[in-house]
Amino acid sequence: MNGMSQLDLATEMDVTLNTVSGIECGKTSPKIETLCRMALALDIPLEDFFSFPEQFPRDKNVRRKVESLARQLLLYDEDFIDLIIENIHTMMKIKGPKK
Repeated sequence: MNGMSQLDLATEMDVTLNTVSGIECGKTSPKIETLCRMALALDIPLEDFFSFPEQFPRDKNVRRKVESLARQLLLYDEDFIDLIIENIHTMMKIKGPKK
């Protein structure tokens, strides 16, 4: 979500691209040392890997879509992001809550 590619992260952590990819896809369970290196490379607290907000989507497909959207929005300025949020709110009002 910080805009870093898997290759950039792997290079920063001094691990292989396969290692980073496996962790991101949930195919690999990293050692605590690897998580420490990842947190340092991403400039985030280690505990961020273990905290899951209640509102975070549990469905894998929905979560991937939300994460993809977040990554794409990093390319735009705050005014554009505000416009996107405003449009999402409008569409949610039209559609109504999920039943």
